[in-house]
Amino acid sequence: MIAGLVHCMRRRPQLFGAVALCVLALAAAGCGSSSSSSSNSGAGSGSGANSAYQTSVEGAARPWVAAFQAFQAAVQGAAGDASAQASATSTFSTANTAFADALAALTPPSGAKPQQDALVADLRALSSDLDGLAAAAKSNDQAAAQAAQSKIQTDAQKIQTDVQSLGQAVGSPAGATGTSGSSTDTSASTT
Repeated sequence: MIAGLVHCMRRRPQLFGAVALCVLALAAAGCGSSSSSSSNSGAGSGSGANSAYQTSVEGAARPWVAAFQAFQAAVQGAAGDASAQASATSTFSTANTAFADALAALTPPSGAKPQQDALVADLRALSSDLDGLAAAAKSNDQAAAQAAQSKIQTDAQKIQTDVQSLGQAVGSPAGATGTSGSSTDTSASTT
């Protein structure tokens, strides 16, 4: 039972590779030029609003990306230790929730609120499913871990779509930046 759970958790970082690329694409190229501005502004429709929004998204994404990298390393380094993997998963879930909350606090450029709201909702769903995976790991429940992994894969796919939609809504190429081929990583990681 533990061997199947460890296998599931080793493969899970691939599920997030696509998500991490999408979030980085949004932060790096998704919202306009890279000039800095106030971190909570962004309402409006001009390139200045897009720049401010990009700066805000970049600021929110940095700790999330660092948490993702730590999560990935912890899961790989804790092979065979379901308790350590559960702890790493819980820690990443907390960081993921903080990222969703930070995005929710931003004011997107004009016309992009529905897309931002969808991204926030799907990030929160990911946190919930990460919590389910951590609980499954703690209880050594392979079936629950596999069910949670399936939900996480769906979350990752939705987040990819959300990032692309948000990038398009703010008039940028975010949907195309860094996301090609990433769905292959996501679909290849099912168990």
